[in-house]
Amino acid sequence: MAFLMVILLVCLFTADLFADTGIMAGINTGKRRIIKEDVPKAKQDAISDALEQALQNTVTAMVSRDVLARHLGVLYDRLLPKTQDYVVTYKVLAELKQAGHYLVAVESKIDMSLVEKFLKDHNIINANPDIPTILPLISEKTGGEILPRYWWGNNPLPYESVAEDILIRLMADHQILSTANGIYRPDPSFYNITFNSVYDAQAAMALGEQMKADIVAIGSARSDEAPNRVGDEKAYVASVDLDLFHIETREKVATIQVQETAASIDEKTGYQDALIKAAHAAGEAMVPKIQKFWTEYLRKERTIEVTINGDEFLPRYVALKDQLQTIPEIESVIPKELGTNSALLGVVYKGNAQQFASTLILRTFENFGIDITEVTDTSLTVQFVSLKGDTTESAQNPDPDQPAEQTE
Repeated sequence: MAFLMVILLVCLFTADLFADTGIMAGINTGKRRIIKEDVPKAKQDAISDALEQALQNTVTAMVSRDVLARHLGVLYDRLLPKTQDYVVTYKVLAELKQAGHYLVAVESKIDMSLVEKFLKDHNIINANPDIPTILPLISEKTGGEILPRYWWGNNPLPYESVAEDILIRLMADHQILSTANGIYRPDPSFYNITFNSVYDAQAAMALGEQMKADIVAIGSARSDEAPNRVGDEKAYVASVDLDLFHIETREKVATIQVQETAASIDEKTGYQDALIKAAHAAGEAMVPKIQKFWTEYLRKERTIEVTINGDEFLPRYVALKDQLQTIPEIESVIPKELGTNSALLGVVYKGNAQQFASTLILRTFENFGIDITEVTDTSLTVQFVSLKGDTTESAQNPDPDQPAEQTE
């Protein structure tokens, strides 16, 4: 009971988030069984559990529930095993041996900028909203296979795609991101999405919307043996056929249809060589079409509905409006509703709501901050928040290679 009281009292007087310093501070508990009376190991393992929980809390504060669910495997495989890399400092506030276990309460500070870098490096969050994200849904079939392989829809087959890998690399070379590829692929049924056919464009766009993609590329890649021969070599022909849709507007961006041939004595090599050539040709055709569409899309003016609320509303509302006047991409700000603790603005902006949110979140305000939530294609919500805790300084780890423990 005394252990829990210590935790509760400290929690009441500890700030959870120091937004201006990029530090997430909090208190977490850890518990480990004492094995073979090895108390030091049980204590250290319990501390590690508490720090890992602190890192998980930081991630959940930075990404939405849907994003967390989509990338759970990446976070558990690549982020959490390196928890110590993200800990600025920690302090054991309370510790106790109880019923064969070692319990600890740990106050820690997590470097949010390092966590954000991890999330961007792994395409969990988009580092630049000016760069489009593509959801590729490309079935693949080579000679000898009866049915095409695909990972989505009804009765999907084991899936590895030569064409998809090449297209993703080509797009990445031109600053076009991709999502839901590799070993971490979403299950459409998790989002109550049903594909009525393998190439169901509406279902594909619905899935792309859940993946926060901008464009979906759906279609097929296949290679077959051709009737012709080149000396002792057989001829092989491959085709890639894709339709590209813009998810926000449901507009068809482009249709890609390419065909390439290859010759080889070896059947497996022939199929693959033809497919590789077709995939490269498809990528070279697809990239400029995406770039042209996206450039025009970003320049398009649209009205974004901005809902504003929070405490100490009126002076903060005035400060926010002053900041809006300094954003060059804003053409005009149209007040639609104004109350004592809420308002609705129409902001005519050269870009989409996500770009506007990314621009606005970088603005600083005196004595308050903002939370931006509920970002859709054409709207977002701004919540005024009071700054908590001492934002002028944060504890620094004297040893950058090892988080510092400070105990009484």
